[in-house]
Amino acid sequence: MNPQQRNVSLDCFRGIFAIIVAVGHFYFFAQMRDVIPRSFVLAVDFFFVLSGFVLTKSILRSKIEGNQWFAGFIEKRIYRIFPVFFLAVIIELIVKKITGYVPWPTSFDVFKTITLTQLFPFNSASAFSISAVKIGWSISAEFWVGLLFFPLMYALKDRFRYILVPALTILSIILVVIINRHSPEFMDVHYKVVGEVPYGFIRVIIGFSLGAVVATTDAAKSLSSIKASIIQVFSIVAMIYMYTSTSYNRENDYIAPFLFALFIFSLSSNKGIVCQATRNNVGDFLGKISYPAYLIHPTVLLVYYKMGWQVNQPFQLLSYLTIVLVASYAIHVTVEQRFIDYISAKQRSARAEKHQAEAPAENAKGIA
Repeated sequence: MNPQQRNVSLDCFRGIFAIIVAVGHFYFFAQMRDVIPRSFVLAVDFFFVLSGFVLTKSILRSKIEGNQWFAGFIEKRIYRIFPVFFLAVIIELIVKKITGYVPWPTSFDVFKTITLTQLFPFNSASAFSISAVKIGWSISAEFWVGLLFFPLMYALKDRFRYILVPALTILSIILVVIINRHSPEFMDVHYKVVGEVPYGFIRVIIGFSLGAVVATTDAAKSLSSIKASIIQVFSIVAMIYMYTSTSYNRENDYIAPFLFALFIFSLSSNKGIVCQATRNNVGDFLGKISYPAYLIHPTVLLVYYKMGWQVNQPFQLLSYLTIVLVASYAIHVTVEQRFIDYISAKQRSARAEKHQAEAPAENAKGIA
């Protein structure tokens, strides 16, 4: 999104949910699974809904013609996703080789990594294991489903926009029913398959669909500050009530994407008490570190455990999070932001050149 269009509050909560994942894995991998609820895995559903909202909103604003839009969309997604992902994988591989944790990848491992196809249900007996690749299932799902979902949104946005909200809402409910009826672990499934389709793809379609519903409707514009505040406070209270107990009712998992969509809907109004409280430098910082933090925290954990630090001491969680935040910000500044700036400048230049090339033709038509 352009700086003028960026919603810092939405970015802030993307960072908050990335930190929730990092904290969840801190205790989960230490076999202290009664410290934090398993509901931290639902953070990825927030990411999916938010991506669906942001990208669909961008599509609805776009005035670029189809072929040019698709080329720009693919190019932007590649530059946005792959550099930080590859860096996180390389850093973790180096650390694991130094500590003797992992064998060298096979050619097939390399193929799956560089193509982000680790979520596809390949058969493989390889012992190669990189946590950034494993948790990157969500990035794999976002990238490959996005190649179909968002061009479809672009194709339907003008002539069939009026049916998108009911169609996508019904689709989301149907897919949640499928997970409800067949999932062995509620919403905490991604690599497991129903038929031949990984649940991870189903989860991302649910999130994208609900995010697109929020983006397609203009109802958020009409929200008053009071109504936005009520929805925001209700959403947060509901999330705390349903998901923060270590013995929470896991059937509540199925509500999460819809609750996240409601929360994002209220924040998208740029009004409300929660929106105002998070639209600041802290929110800006959390938004910037969200993607690197999601990918780099497993490597920090690896080093952490290798040094023999004790997870059951509260200070250790603080030190772990500090390292994650510092490392994530460094990655954002040195890698992520540079690629974002590069592709944005490149696409602006391409549009300017096209405009200049078309100007003489338009002038010639006027003279004729």
